[in-house]
Amino acid sequence: MPFLSIIIPVYNKVNYLDSCINSILAQSFTDFELILINDGSTDGSGDKCDKYCDIDRRIVVFHQSNKGVSAARNKGLSMANGSYVGFIDADDTIEPDMYELLVNNCRLTNADLSICSIVIRESESFETKNSFRRDASMLSQSATLTALLNGKINWSANNKIYKRELATAVAFEGRMNEDLLYCFNVIRLMTGHAVFADEKKYNYIKRENSVRLTKFSEKQLESVYVSNKILKIVNSEFGKHVEEAKILDLISNLSILNLIILAKEHRSSSYAEVAQNLRNYKSFITTTQKLSKRQKYAAQIFILNDALYRRLLKTYCFIFQTEAGKKTL
Repeated sequence: MPFLSIIIPVYNKVNYLDSCINSILAQSFTDFELILINDGSTDGSGDKCDKYCDIDRRIVVFHQSNKGVSAARNKGLSMANGSYVGFIDADDTIEPDMYELLVNNCRLTNADLSICSIVIRESESFETKNSFRRDASMLSQSATLTALLNGKINWSANNKIYKRELATAVAFEGRMNEDLLYCFNVIRLMTGHAVFADEKKYNYIKRENSVRLTKFSEKQLESVYVSNKILKIVNSEFGKHVEEAKILDLISNLSILNLIILAKEHRSSSYAEVAQNLRNYKSFITTTQKLSKRQKYAAQIFILNDALYRRLLKTYCFIFQTEAGKKTL
């Protein structure tokens, strides 16, 4: 059996698959199986997956009707044979030694979870540089949870490898922030520790069709439902982390609120729902010391006068030409 199972959900990524798969086949760590789940692609991605399967015995392909990224990853989990499991998105790439780093840290410390950092790339054209090797940090379950909730550890499922028994005990859910919820649920089950190396080994390639760059849609409310679900679980299972979970939920609501405003949908039911969520945090905002000043002022202004907040937000985006403003104004 391979040491590592790598799962890639594939849906209409024919133009990016070569870069992604070749970055995996070029890994200095070679004891892996690569599971490609073709999720009903219509652009030739499925045929390309089959061609790679024919040239490398470590590659396994499964074709299914389109069910979404969560279902595709879950199918991959059901097929995984490795001692550890990792994920990659079909339009991203990884540095040649990413899995060597993650696996070595697991082997050295018998970690439940091994983590590296992500770098955002504007395109696929960039020069790979050897990063300075920092000492990896061992994190308890509590410390790992804190790092996830406050964003010190990226919410992506892709810059990590997981012991298979943990990875397969959790299912991906939904379409927005499904990675955050998955990682949170894995950490809930940890009995040992995680290991984190602050090395930028996963290349997130910005694409014009990325979900985070689109205008507001109702499905983006799932981000709020995820943060609220996490808060409820933390409240019942990890009492010392409640303040961190509340801040995560507050910021999630504030971020969605901004998208709704910039999409000029402030009269919608979504706006009313998120606005009420934020108003429920009125007393918390004044007492917590863990919100940044910018976040605290933003929330307080909104609660005090939402019309003023909407004007200030649009003015800010216009002056500074923020990405959100450019995409929605």
